[in-house]
Amino acid sequence: MSRNSPPWRRRGGPAKPQAMKSPYDSVFAKGFPSMIYSAEDDHVVYKLTVINLTNTSPFSLTMLR
Repeated sequence: MSRNSPPWRRRGGPAKPQAMKSPYDSVFAKGFPSMIYSAEDDHVVYKLTVINLTNTSPFSLTMLR
C-alpha cells in the first residue's frame, strides 16, 4: 500500500480509534444518542459520528430530512 492510500487501508494504519458517547443535537431535535470515533494519522484527525435512531419517533425522523 502506498502512503497515498486511505489510513484504514494502510498496513499499520493509524492508532486504534478512540470511541466516545455523546448526545447529538440537530436543528429539530436534541439529545440523540451517538458514538464519536476518532483517530489521528500523520497530523490528520479523522472523525466519524454514528447516531442511534432506533428508538426515535417517525415524526422526528421526518424532521431530520
